[in-house]
Amino acid sequence: MTTGKRRILVLYWHPGPGELRVAIRRHLHAIDWSRHRHDVLYFNAVDGVPQWLRHFRFDAIILHTTLLCLRWSHLFPELKWKLRWIADVRGVKIAIPQDEYDHAWVLDDWLHELGVSVICTTFGEQHRQTLYPIMANRAAFEKCLTGYIDDADVSWAAERLKPHRERPWDLVYRASHLPYWFGKQGQLKHRIAGIFTDEAERKGLRRDISTAIEDTITGARWLEFLASGRAVIGCESGSSVLDRRGEIRARIQMLCNASPGLTFEHTGRAMPPGWDDWRFYAISPRHFEAVVTKTAQILVEGEYDGILEPGRHYVPLKGDFSNLQDVFDQLEDRPAMERMAEVAYVDLCRSGRFSYKTFAEQLDRVIDRELAGPVASNLVLESGSRLPWRTGCVLAKISERCRMTAYHWTNRFVQSSSHWWMLRHPVVCLAKLFVLIRLVWGSWLTRDMLVHYLSTQKLRKQISPYRLLGDLLTLRLLQEVRVGTASAGTESHVEVRFDDESEVLVFYTRPGLKPDEHSSPSCRHVSRSMPRPRSVVWDHSAVGRQVLYPFVASKRLAFQIGSYGTYTFETMSSLMRSLPDDVWERLSETFQAEAMQQLTKPDGVPG
Repeated sequence: MTTGKRRILVLYWHPGPGELRVAIRRHLHAIDWSRHRHDVLYFNAVDGVPQWLRHFRFDAIILHTTLLCLRWSHLFPELKWKLRWIADVRGVKIAIPQDEYDHAWVLDDWLHELGVSVICTTFGEQHRQTLYPIMANRAAFEKCLTGYIDDADVSWAAERLKPHRERPWDLVYRASHLPYWFGKQGQLKHRIAGIFTDEAERKGLRRDISTAIEDTITGARWLEFLASGRAVIGCESGSSVLDRRGEIRARIQMLCNASPGLTFEHTGRAMPPGWDDWRFYAISPRHFEAVVTKTAQILVEGEYDGILEPGRHYVPLKGDFSNLQDVFDQLEDRPAMERMAEVAYVDLCRSGRFSYKTFAEQLDRVIDRELAGPVASNLVLESGSRLPWRTGCVLAKISERCRMTAYHWTNRFVQSSSHWWMLRHPVVCLAKLFVLIRLVWGSWLTRDMLVHYLSTQKLRKQISPYRLLGDLLTLRLLQEVRVGTASAGTESHVEVRFDDESEVLVFYTRPGLKPDEHSSPSCRHVSRSMPRPRSVVWDHSAVGRQVLYPFVASKRLAFQIGSYGTYTFETMSSLMRSLPDDVWERLSETFQAEAMQQLTKPDGVPG
């Protein structure tokens, strides 16, 4: 039984400009389900935490998953420095991490430095010493889930669900093709898609299965998608790899950069023995969402946190797929599959045992246990000053509103460009907007390409102007890196290769000085006579994920290059194929190091 209303600070991280994904937003606001209706201040720490926020009285500080996930980001050192004041706070500090196997010891060190007293872990006690060698004996651990059942989803589904006989698909599935550093468990999510697609096609079943990124389904459409199928396939969430400080990810990225197209099997042979033999598995929010939509589940055998029972809540599929035919025989028994989905709904959903209300009650018990007394001020600061609670709420809302407004106006110009997600401050927004105009319009090359685009009606219909601006800006940044005006933060050079077979033009940013020229049978250097490429890619991942561009005096602006340091010029290939010959000839010249050096001449015209 909780003792009463608390004042709670929840720190999260969301770069914007759009809203949080539905599932993340519900998890973030889990404490709102408490029957005590706590005073909760949600603060987006994308710019760190301002000094004035330290002068408020809180009974507890919750570090949300979205904040703790930055431990594997290049932004982590800066964020860690801005949040160092939390270590001086006396009171209840609760961490809710996920994907704890990823940069596990970085997380362990960080939570120790912040003085976190409670860790809500998704894994059992058998993993604690492995994941948290420092905190295992210093903090209290609470077992929780990666997600819970939301009552809003239950209400939505109750009004719209159709019986299985009226659903358009026999099998549905969506998943991402995860990077190799998630191990065989990450690859399993992609493998089962191919296996079930082939077998369903052979048996003439209706299916909507994909792992392609363009087929990703988000928001409210996700529940609609699940509700359109009689059954969904899947496996446990998690990873079979323990990456203590990012060394596994770095090693795999190095191997893939050295040998593009390297298979997972070949990658595994180059890794240390046992690197892929861990079992950090957990039940996923997807399994609960399937229960809510009364969609039967075909799942690879596993523990599922002891919640899902094989044969009762799902059809078990052996890890080696040896019982695949038996699984399809059960799938064709429509009444049995519908009964199984109904049983799972009654046991997991209607019982209320796995709702967000249950999670909120757990957090209430944790806070009360740690406080061990009536509501009191547990946030003690050096200054000792205090500000009214309502003032803090108003200031936080004004701060977030100003940031979102800056995002909105800047993204009207560069809405789809992946590196603009780093705009975290109105001044930075204006600075990057100025750089965008100066770079794109200040080069004869990008200026001619932009003019050609604006004067060609067919191109304007095919290509989004926002995406084109993103491509042109990234092309200019690439040029600036090649001539040395912009940098990757370390000494580097750019290699250019053209694959004759796939007709893909690739720029590789490599560390160190430029080596002697060389070529390979499948790739050759770019020349004026090369055919116009089908695709253009900039692989910057070998030296990082961002480019630093000089702005004023010693100040430099950081531009993100793609999600993992790789950028695909999605609109560039269409634009290249339509360019006039003279513009194309000048463009092809700029792809050569010699021509790039000539661009730095005072007159700005290639020699």
